[in-house]
Amino acid sequence: MVARIRVIRLEPLDIAEIMKLSVSTGLTFYDATYVFYCKFHQMALLTDDKEPYRGVLKTGLEVKNVEEVFN
Repeated sequence: MVARIRVIRLEPLDIAEIMKLSVSTGLTFYDATYVFYCKFHQMALLTDDKEPYRGVLKTGLEVKNVEEVFN
């Protein structure tokens, strides 16, 4: 499973977009970064953290918690 992990690096030009997302959703910059890259790469976000979960729902991005996936 670890072999399939992909490293995605933060690009300087993405910072403004991440800040906009942070402000519009109420997420921290840190959490908004994950949301931004999931949207950019058309991936669902998997999280057990309730704050990002609620914030992501505002974006229309697919979000799941671990229980939904593994139970």
